[in-house]
Amino acid sequence: MNHTMILNTMTNVKVLSLREDLGEVLGNAVYTARVMLNVNPDDDNYKNKSLQQYPKQEAKANSVHLYPNPAKESITIAFDQPITDDGIIEIWNIMGSKLLATTIPKATKQQKVNVSSLSSGIYFYIIKVNNNKLTSDKLIILNK
Repeated sequence: MNHTMILNTMTNVKVLSLREDLGEVLGNAVYTARVMLNVNPDDDNYKNKSLQQYPKQEAKANSVHLYPNPAKESITIAFDQPITDDGIIEIWNIMGSKLLATTIPKATKQQKVNVSSLSSGIYFYIIKVNNNKLTSDKLIILNK
């Protein structure tokens, strides 16, 4: 075994060990992120899969679009059809804390949400109508 192979093996072990340690330390955040990304939070086989191997959520009858992403001051949520019940957008940080929740009134087709209070970083959002999740994904904020 040459020195490169030994170094690669040691590096891989350290990376796996670090990933496992972070999983225990950030357990709640990891669980929350898995739920938000529609990945089974109890699937211990995630280590051997990429996100592409998890099935995408089926499109709903009323499609939702969020833009721009990355965003600075505000985001716009656009529905193909006006929503039939009150909705909500929740924005979560990677630690699993809800930072923002904005109500989307019934019959809305487009809603602007101010995100200027959020620091630059990666967040997750969930859009729900009548307490049913329509969509969720990551949101990148590029402020300050």
